[in-house]
Amino acid sequence: MREDDSTAAKPGRAAGRAYIKLGLPTKLRKHAEDTAWRAIWIAAVILVMGTVSALYSVLDAAGYISHTRETLISVSPSWLVGEIRTCYSVPLEPEYASRHKAWDVTHRVGCGSGLDDYIKVTFHGRTERSELRAKFGVSWKCVRREHSFECYALD
Repeated sequence: MREDDSTAAKPGRAAGRAYIKLGLPTKLRKHAEDTAWRAIWIAAVILVMGTVSALYSVLDAAGYISHTRETLISVSPSWLVGEIRTCYSVPLEPEYASRHKAWDVTHRVGCGSGLDDYIKVTFHGRTERSELRAKFGVSWKCVRREHSFECYALD
């Protein structure tokens, strides 16, 4: 074996790692390296959580996420389970928003004549509409289920 070969780096676990030379004792250097990796992991987790939150917001604003709420809905006693009806709602103006968000179109749904009652409704579509065309009403296609309703946005 030549003298040059004995001083060359031996392949192993540490061969592929790049160590930061801090001029510290080995124990402190290891602690600094562990702290740096923890900081990288924390930053990565925060980045992933921010990305997921932003993606959820975009999908929700586009109407791809359903929302289930107790909603005041007019229900006719003749409405059969599984029957589909076209319903409508009007956005809640900001000055009247106390229990619901401003521009919420799920606070009350009209489905023709009948008694108004608070019932669990799952809405598929955008639930907040501030655009001008929505001020005159939003249409829903609603299906009566056994103990709830499902409404799908038509516009």
